[in-house]
Amino acid sequence: MEFKLIKKLAAATLWLVLTAIVGAADDISDAAKKGQLAVCADPYNFPASMKDADPPGYDVEIIRAIAGRLHSQIEYFWSDTGTRGGLGRALRTSIQQKKCRLFIGLGVGADSAEELKEKHLVLTRPYMSEAFVLVDRSTDQGSAQGKTTLADFKNVKIGVTMTSPADGYLFDNGYERSLFANERLVLKALDAGAIKIALVWSPALAYAKRDFSNSRIHVVGNYETEAALRWNVAIAVVEGDTALRQSLDEAIGELLKSGEIERILEHYGVPFFPPVS
Repeated sequence: MEFKLIKKLAAATLWLVLTAIVGAADDISDAAKKGQLAVCADPYNFPASMKDADPPGYDVEIIRAIAGRLHSQIEYFWSDTGTRGGLGRALRTSIQQKKCRLFIGLGVGADSAEELKEKHLVLTRPYMSEAFVLVDRSTDQGSAQGKTTLADFKNVKIGVTMTSPADGYLFDNGYERSLFANERLVLKALDAGAIKIALVWSPALAYAKRDFSNSRIHVVGNYETEAALRWNVAIAVVEGDTALRQSLDEAIGELLKSGEIERILEHYGVPFFPPVS
């Protein structure tokens, strides 16, 4: 009698365990079964991703193009990386809780690598890179003529966002800086002629197109970005979701080859930089 009871209890326990496993898997697979791709993104990350906006951001348009190649529709879960806890909290409350199968628009670096490893996430191949770029106004004749490196501006005060990686780089290497609270204010000062040259985060040039449409702010011709001021951007997926990662890698490769990602970025006024090894 006791042996039969033990067998029944064991069978019941096994059934509960299997049900829990299947239930957990369903959290991220239901959308796939319906031909949907569950995507996590930051809702306030202009110009990369913006909730209920038109246009929605270049990362959103890129993931739409990827989904098109996978014959999938997209279901979004929005997770703010700008709140207390930053990226770590955003990942923990979204993809780690199986609200989605991937998180778009993540910078590739030592800090993010540690965060992803801790949360058992891996990155796809990068689909672009972003960089701090030198910009000036074409109306300032000769201010950057013949200059192709940051070192050419050693004796010029460079506009930059305070405490940014670019600010730290300029300070560490002995450059003169004109400090601003954010990237938009740097561009505003450049547009007004208050500064002649600036080092800004490449996606911030979307502000120049949106807010200073009559300005002639542009990237200094032939300028070669500093390796220390350039990062790849990729997509995070759950470790072990090998099939999805492979599909994303293939789609990214096709989009890079066709030039579609570059065209999407140009629509936002953001310069395209191919991924760096």
